[in-house]
This record gives sequence, C-alpha cells and structure tokens, in this order.
Amino acid sequence: MKRRTIVFQAIMACLILAYVIVVVPMTLNAERNDTFNNIEINIADTEHSSFLTKNDVSNLLGSLGTNIKTARRKDINTLHIENFLNNCNRIETARCRILNDGTLQINVIPIDPVARIFDKEGSVYVNAVGKRVPARPAYHVDVPVVTTTTRADSALVQKLLPILSAIKANPQANALVSSLRVDERGDVIIIPNVVGHVINFGDTSLIDNKFKRLKVFYRDVMPKRGWETYDTISVKWAGRIVATKRDKSRPNTIPLDNLDDVDDEILNDEVMLTDT
Repeated sequence: MKRRTIVFQAIMACLILAYVIVVVPMTLNAERNDTFNNIEINIADTEHSSFLTKNDVSNLLGSLGTNIKTARRKDINTLHIENFLNNCNRIETARCRILNDGTLQINVIPIDPVARIFDKEGSVYVNAVGKRVPARPAYHVDVPVVTTTTRADSALVQKLLPILSAIKANPQANALVSSLRVDERGDVIIIPNVVGHVINFGDTSLIDNKFKRLKVFYRDVMPKRGWETYDTISVKWAGRIVATKRDKSRPNTIPLDNLDDVDDEILNDEVMLTDT
C-alpha cells in the first residue's frame, strides 16, 4: 500500500512538472499573441478644466504608430506608453496596465496648472514642473495670473515656479494673491485680493519667511494703521517690511516688536514704513 502511494505521488509530480513545463508557457504565449479585449481610458479631471478628453488620448495613442486595438499584447510596452503620455504637455501623469480580463487600462490626470502667464506673445498655462499649454477658450482653471512685458521663456517660468507652487500649496497665500507681474528689474509684484496696494516680493528666495512677514503685517499693522494707509508693501529685503505711505506726511517708522502677539520667529524683525 505504501509502495502504491509512493508511485502515485511520483506520477502526479511528473504530471504537474509536465504541466508547468509545457502547458503554462503555451498558455502565456497564447495570451501574449492575443489582442486586447478592451481599451479603457479614464480621465481624472477633478477641476473640470477640459484640457484633455478620451478622444485626445486615443489620438495620442494613434500617433505611436501602432494600432493598439488590433496589436498583440506582446507588442505593447505599457512603460513605453506611460512615458509617451507623460511627455505630453497637457498631461500631468499617466498610468498604463493590463488587467486580468485582457483590458488595457490607461488612467490619465490632465495638467494641473499653477498659473496662467500673459506675455507679449499671448498666454499659457504652466504647471509645477514647467509644462506649458497655450491658453484657449475651451480651457479654464482658476489660478493666479502672471503678466510680464518680456517673453515668458523657460528661464522666467523656472524662476517663478517656486513662488507659484508655494501659493498653490498654501491656502492662505492662495486666498491672498489675485495676480502677479514681473517688473523691468525682475522683481515679482503681487497684486493681492485686498485692494488698494501691491506687494513687492522681490525674488523667489525665502518664500515662507516673506509670507510670514506679510501675515504679521496684515494682522498687526494694517488694522491699526488703516487699510488705505500704504500703496506698496515690500518684503524683498530680509528681516524687514518696507511700506510706502499713500499720504507722505504721516509718521514713517514703527518697530515690529512693539506690536502684540507677534510670531516668535519674527520678534526681532523691523517694519520700516518709509516715504520711498
């Protein structure tokens, strides 16, 4: 009885081995030679921006030079498709995979702009890594507007990306900023939603610190001095705020450490309210 069991187990092991060696490769090869049962394209357009449609993605796939609907699975490289789509200026990210039922699934997120830039040649939307999409009536995203008298080339875009990304990531900064412009000296000028003045941000260094100083100024200075007192607020110089008075006859200096409830990190900073 024991011998029969051993023989039976040996036979079963041989059959399983034969299955693994012969049948499994044949099955896998047959699957690889099959075409896709379906192509599923999903667009995650949470902003309803209309930058991208399923037809747009289908047309992009057609430009690969391969008819994916009739191509064999072994001829399709999902990583190649992902890289191709991710290089498209209207796409933020793309993911491609083959499901168990033979469906080629493509998930796409349209470009997520951080600003719309107007220059002498027109306007473009720009995302956090510098992808640019020409603005068209069909597209609309509520983002800060940037104006410049020069061409919005890649160097200018790269210069602005840190502050644009910071504004998008910070709800308070995003609520403050209406638009920006770059003046002839290269300073970034913020036009806030609080009307009556502009903010000279200078360059895009010390971004968090500059917004902290602005927060203190709006919280502790403006309510006491009046929201119509200043026409320009500058945070371009480290450790201070310089504000230009609308009425040049009013007093011109106030130390920040005389104000109540000032953030600890900025206690030693000074607010200089000057005539120039």
